Amino acid sequence: MRSKSKQSQTQKDKNVSVNGNQNAPLAAIKREDLLIKQYEIFSNQRRHFGSLFWQIPALFLGICALIGNMIKDARGDLRWALLLTAGALLVLISYVACRMRINEDIYENLMQNIEMTLRDSGCADFKVAPRSKRVGARSAAIIAYALLGFSLAVVSIVNLLR
Repeated sequence: MRSKSKQSQTQKDKNVSVNGNQNAPLAAIKREDLLIKQYEIFSNQRRHFGSLFWQIPALFLGICALIGNMIKDARGDLRWALLLTAGALLVLISYVACRMRINEDIYENLMQNIEMTLRDSGCADFKVAPRSKRVGARSAAIIAYALLGFSLAVVSIVNLLR
């Protein structure tokens, strides 16, 4: 009895859902359908990293705003220590945003490879999506976070060492 259920589970593992067919054997599915399904998965992942690119920095900037609110009431070294903390958080934001951008670019490249494969395999009407620009708002945001963070950290350290 156990081996029969194990066999059915093995058969289920070999079946995938493509174009509404929930139990199609992997060998019976056309290559183009598999590529399109993979493209959908990569597209969802790319969109996920694209939204995280703005959500995670927004969270950190909110924390920096709270620190900024504490700075206005702080005196002496505490003020500079809080400013140093905010600067360190901004540098961390730039690193996290850079990682999100890299992950998004990885999925974009995978999607482009699938697009080219589909087009070269005879899907002449398949359009290739334009590539995102390397320099734009996302790059500017990463650079701005890093520069502001480093400048706050330097000013804080200089004032703490006085």
